[in-house]
Amino acid sequence: MSIILGFWAQALDNSSADSISLNDRLLAPNDEILRQKAVSFVSETALAGKKIDADSGVVLTVTKCAFVLEIMPSQTDAVGRAAPVVCFGDIPPQMDDFEQIFMPQLDHFAASIRREISSEQRGRIVLALRKIKKNRSFRKNMIGLTLLIVGICAGLGILAMLHFKGKIL
Repeated sequence: MSIILGFWAQALDNSSADSISLNDRLLAPNDEILRQKAVSFVSETALAGKKIDADSGVVLTVTKCAFVLEIMPSQTDAVGRAAPVVCFGDIPPQMDDFEQIFMPQLDHFAASIRREISSEQRGRIVLALRKIKKNRSFRKNMIGLTLLIVGICAGLGILAMLHFKGKIL
């Protein structure tokens, strides 16, 4: 299963199943296989990733190809603990319209579980999404630069071999 975009939130009553949505489809509580895959994806990404943003209720962790974005809505669980909404997924190859895909799905998920995302948090989420895009662009540029350096070094090595070969003969 390739996870494109998912959301996960703890039940506020601490007795119901957590709400998990994959690709804009809320998973049933008895869909144990997909639920476990989603939770494992989040855990693995958070463990392997690098936090590139942790700003006032929005925490972004990224790997080369995936992200986890934790949002702290104002709602708390039955015993008063913070109950984050966790957004996760693959980083798409083309980030140009990701924000337009992501935000409506986040809104749909939040509404379906009765969580409120403040306008201030929405602004921070948009900034986090842009950091994902910037991080991806930086990685692409670094790969291109690395290939260029390897090519130059290989070319210089060949020239040096030819130069020395000519002097030895």
